[in-house]
Amino acid sequence: KEEMPAIASQKLSEMSGRYTIQVFAMHDQKNAEDIVARLSEAGYPAYLEQIPMKDETWHTVRIGKYPSRVAAKKAVETFALELRSSYFIGRVKSN
Repeated sequence: KEEMPAIASQKLSEMSGRYTIQVFAMHDQKNAEDIVARLSEAGYPAYLEQIPMKDETWHTVRIGKYPSRVAAKKAVETFALELRSSYFIGRVKSN
Protein backbone atom coordinates (compact mmCIF):
# COMPACT_ATOMS: atom_id res chain seq x y z
CA LYS A 1 0.00 0.00 0.00
CA GLU A 2 1.68 3.18 -1.20
CA GLU A 3 1.66 6.23 1.09
CA MET A 4 0.43 9.54 -0.27
CA PRO A 5 2.86 12.40 0.47
CA ALA A 6 1.44 14.90 2.91
CA ILE A 7 0.67 18.46 1.91
CA ALA A 8 -0.34 21.51 3.89
CA SER A 9 -3.97 22.15 3.13
CA GLN A 10 -7.25 23.47 4.38
CA LYS A 11 -9.89 21.19 5.81
CA LEU A 12 -12.65 20.39 3.33
CA SER A 13 -15.26 21.77 5.76
CA GLU A 14 -13.52 25.16 5.58
CA MET A 15 -13.60 25.29 1.77
CA SER A 16 -16.56 26.68 -0.16
CA GLY A 17 -15.41 27.29 -3.73
CA ARG A 18 -17.22 26.25 -6.89
CA TYR A 19 -14.38 24.21 -8.45
CA THR A 20 -12.93 20.86 -7.44
CA ILE A 21 -10.21 18.55 -8.71
CA GLN A 22 -11.14 15.00 -9.67
CA VAL A 23 -8.16 12.67 -9.32
CA PHE A 24 -9.75 9.21 -9.65
CA ALA A 25 -12.97 7.70 -11.01
CA MET A 26 -13.97 4.05 -10.65
CA HIS A 27 -16.88 1.65 -10.33
CA ASP A 28 -15.64 0.09 -7.07
CA GLN A 29 -17.00 2.17 -4.18
CA LYS A 30 -14.81 0.46 -1.53
CA ASN A 31 -11.65 1.19 -3.52
CA ALA A 32 -12.70 4.84 -3.94
CA GLU A 33 -13.42 5.11 -0.20
CA ASP A 34 -9.98 3.67 0.58
CA ILE A 35 -8.31 6.25 -1.68
CA VAL A 36 -10.26 9.10 -0.02
CA ALA A 37 -9.15 7.81 3.40
CA ARG A 38 -5.48 7.63 2.33
CA LEU A 39 -5.58 11.11 0.81
CA SER A 40 -7.30 12.53 3.89
CA GLU A 41 -4.70 10.96 6.19
CA ALA A 42 -2.01 12.60 4.06
CA GLY A 43 -3.62 16.02 4.48
CA TYR A 44 -5.55 16.37 1.23
CA PRO A 45 -9.12 17.72 1.57
CA ALA A 46 -10.49 14.68 -0.30
CA TYR A 47 -14.05 13.51 -0.68
CA LEU A 48 -16.11 10.97 -2.60
CA GLU A 49 -18.83 11.88 -5.06
CA GLN A 50 -21.11 9.42 -6.81
CA ILE A 51 -22.02 10.12 -10.43
CA PRO A 52 -24.89 8.08 -11.90
CA MET A 53 -24.39 7.26 -15.58
CA LYS A 54 -26.84 5.09 -17.52
CA ASP A 55 -27.06 1.76 -15.68
CA GLU A 56 -24.00 2.27 -13.48
CA THR A 57 -22.52 4.56 -10.85
CA TRP A 58 -19.04 6.04 -10.98
CA HIS A 59 -17.37 6.84 -7.67
CA THR A 60 -15.16 9.89 -8.12
CA VAL A 61 -12.42 10.98 -5.74
CA ARG A 62 -12.15 14.74 -5.57
CA ILE A 63 -9.87 17.14 -3.75
CA GLY A 64 -10.93 20.50 -2.34
CA LYS A 65 -13.31 23.26 -3.29
CA TYR A 66 -11.64 26.26 -4.92
CA PRO A 67 -12.94 29.73 -5.88
CA SER A 68 -11.68 29.51 -9.49
CA ARG A 69 -10.10 27.20 -12.06
CA VAL A 70 -6.86 29.16 -11.61
CA ALA A 71 -6.86 28.50 -7.85
CA ALA A 72 -7.57 24.80 -8.47
CA LYS A 73 -4.72 24.60 -11.00
CA LYS A 74 -2.33 26.22 -8.49
CA ALA A 75 -3.40 23.63 -5.90
CA VAL A 76 -2.67 20.80 -8.36
CA GLU A 77 0.92 22.04 -8.60
CA THR A 78 1.36 21.18 -4.89
CA PHE A 79 0.01 17.63 -5.27
CA ALA A 80 2.07 14.45 -5.36
CA LEU A 81 3.25 13.52 -8.86
CA GLU A 82 0.85 10.55 -8.96
CA LEU A 83 -2.08 12.95 -8.60
CA ARG A 84 -0.75 15.55 -11.04
CA SER A 85 -0.42 13.05 -13.88
CA SER A 86 -4.16 12.67 -14.46
CA TYR A 87 -6.80 15.04 -13.12
CA PHE A 88 -9.87 17.00 -14.13
CA ILE A 89 -10.97 20.40 -12.82
CA GLY A 90 -14.73 20.69 -12.71
CA ARG A 91 -17.55 22.35 -10.83
CA VAL A 92 -18.56 21.23 -7.38
CA LYS A 93 -21.82 19.30 -7.68
CA SER A 94 -22.94 19.81 -4.07
CA ASN A 95 -21.74 21.76 -1.04
